[in-house]
Amino acid sequence: MPLLNSELDRIRAELGHNLLNVGAEPYIGVSAIFSQIIQVYLREGLDAVSSTSAVTPGYVTLTLDDVTGIETMSRVAIDVDEQFEMVTVRAVNTGAKTISVITTKAHPGTYPVTVDGGLQIVRECLAALASLQTKMAEDRGHGALKTVDEIGFYDTRGRTQFQNLMSNAEHWRDRLARHLGCGRIKIGGGGQGSVLC
Repeated sequence: MPLLNSELDRIRAELGHNLLNVGAEPYIGVSAIFSQIIQVYLREGLDAVSSTSAVTPGYVTLTLDDVTGIETMSRVAIDVDEQFEMVTVRAVNTGAKTISVITTKAHPGTYPVTVDGGLQIVRECLAALASLQTKMAEDRGHGALKTVDEIGFYDTRGRTQFQNLMSNAEHWRDRLARHLGCGRIKIGGGGQGSVLC
């Protein structure tokens, strides 16, 4: 399954581009690379769904809706958000449509299982950015002062935890742009950026 439109919008936003669709060009600059190149040509591995509720971490056999292209020792992503993890396939049973893996997290209900590849790498970047944004929202407003009795900063460069989170987010945005072969417009600049992709 290719990138969803919602994921394309998130990529545009994270890379500093406007969220307008192709067709708005007469009114404002719009880059067509997202819908006409990235969504169409991004390499993807199998995107399956597991119906196995793996509530205990460890060696588990997952029943998938499709195992085409999954091989022993290939890497797959299991689940999303806080339950996301990358695992190595230990065994594949094509007849039963199962794979065996060792998990470190519980995976209740149904959840996606995606073979590692371009699509999964992009989704991993988006997941890291979403997690950082949650942490930044929780940390917003906390100052650089760490202790009361003596002054101590959060890191050796005197940066606050929020600044460290922002720096980490910039790292993931740069990584996302690099994986997509697309430039980015720096977020937080005062002037109008130009479309780089």
